[in-house]
Amino acid sequence: MEADIDWEKWNLSLNATWMEAINRTPESGTSRFSGKWLPNRPKWAGAARVTRKFSRGSAFAEYRHKGANFADRAENVLFDSRGVINIGSKYDISPTTDAPHRGR
Repeated sequence: MEADIDWEKWNLSLNATWMEAINRTPESGTSRFSGKWLPNRPKWAGAARVTRKFSRGSAFAEYRHKGANFADRAENVLFDSRGVINIGSKYDISPTTDAPHRGR
């Protein structure tokens, strides 16, 4: 699920993913991995990003979340859920938006 909202010089972008990534292949019934979570597939993941636009650039802050998940098919190595905060900016050094094409 995702949403992208623009308001004047602001943008808000939200997304969320839910999955139940459990090994249910026909061959898994005889496998020791049957019914186990697939590696690197968290149940929940999501992000929120706010961007402020300026005349020649923008600045943003975002938060990304990834739920707990396993690193292996046997579910021996668990990664805890984690969140990351990012900030950044962009500045257009070209005085116009019509930059010349390269190779001409």
